[in-house]
Amino acid sequence: MIAAGIAVAVEDADPAFSTQPVGTNITTGSTLVLTATAIGNSAVSYLWKKDGVALVNGGAISGATSDTLTITGVTSSDAGDYTVEATNLAGTEVSLTATVGVVNVIVTENPVNLRALIGSTAEYSGAATSQSSLSYRWFYT
Repeated sequence: MIAAGIAVAVEDADPAFSTQPVGTNITTGSTLVLTATAIGNSAVSYLWKKDGVALVNGGAISGATSDTLTITGVTSSDAGDYTVEATNLAGTEVSLTATVGVVNVIVTENPVNLRALIGSTAEYSGAATSQSSLSYRWFYT
């Protein structure tokens, strides 16, 4: 751009992340959702990677080229380090790493419905197995 005989160059800025992806631990069969937001002077495109390998939409994976990555029916092979590249006309910026752990929990005994008289004791039980330590939390609805 030239104004009054002075040349002014307007440069685009590399994208910058305003929201970084956050690692998590998730159980097998669940849905993993990772999000990131990058800003720049020109349009920003995204590319998610797991352990340095670009992800491709299809099967359980959607959003591999958007700001939100979704993996349905998570399996142990989905555990790893996830990053996203944000690219615009000026360059590429790589997000912080979001480490995802997958816990394989198998419910071996479900609690059963129980009726009890007011003032009596109701006892529920259930069981699960996992390669890692488990804790149980009971809810009343």
